[in-house]
Amino acid sequence: MVVQKVSVVADSSISLPSQMLEQHSILTAPFEIAFGDHVYRDGTEPARFYELLRTSPQLPTTSSPSPASFLAAFEKAAHQAKDILCLTLSAQLSATYQSACSAAAMAKESLPGVRIRVVDTQTAAAAEGLLALAVARRAQAGADMEEVLRATSELQARVRLLGILDTLYYIWRGGHIPKVAVWLGSALQIKPLLELSSGDVHLVARPRTQRRALEQMLGMMDRYLGSGPASVAVVHAATPEAAVELEAEVRRRFQCRELFVTEFPPVIGAHTGPGLLGCAFYPATDS
Repeated sequence: MVVQKVSVVADSSISLPSQMLEQHSILTAPFEIAFGDHVYRDGTEPARFYELLRTSPQLPTTSSPSPASFLAAFEKAAHQAKDILCLTLSAQLSATYQSACSAAAMAKESLPGVRIRVVDTQTAAAAEGLLALAVARRAQAGADMEEVLRATSELQARVRLLGILDTLYYIWRGGHIPKVAVWLGSALQIKPLLELSSGDVHLVARPRTQRRALEQMLGMMDRYLGSGPASVAVVHAATPEAAVELEAEVRRRFQCRELFVTEFPPVIGAHTGPGLLGCAFYPATDS
């Protein structure tokens, strides 16, 4: 019987289905999203969240997992292993990394003998999820902390996330772009293609239709993945039918060692809006 030496904790933005979290013993600390007086915990009922986002006159506000939430996850993780690896989304996008570090400092008193390492993954959402999934599998196979940290560092350099926005409206509502950009985007039917890399979000293309945006995204994936084996997660924000179609196209085009559909995390979707469609992926030759 393999003895697990490392337990994996992450924030709730990792976009993994609940059955995967349970199967691979990944514990999460939840973000909180508030619509007025209603507080919504990230990772529960995403479809309901996106419906609220469409209909609510109020903008949601988001809060990083508190140190107390991370500490609670660490306490559960300590029952699995005495070494804990905590993965967080990019520190350039959120204060989550600092919150997890605060919890790790608190745990020195409440969890004596437990070693906690907090890693800023420099990514988020399903890209962070693929990373967490890969290193959790290594941990379940008996890898120690040093081996898991090496795997984390190596995979960080390979995993990518591409997403197509359906509208610029929600970014404008959040105060990030001028209103004229929303008008122009709607008039020209622009579907911005974004990439999360080096810890931040970058605009990589401005295709004028959803079909063209998908072609460009799949073309970028093809140039990166080639004909080798790949791990891919298709992500969507309340567009399950489009996600199923994209999954079928990804399966047809690529040699997927692993492929699944999951929902885009509401804590990030609050800023990008419903309708987002994308892929997280990496070459899986060594994983």
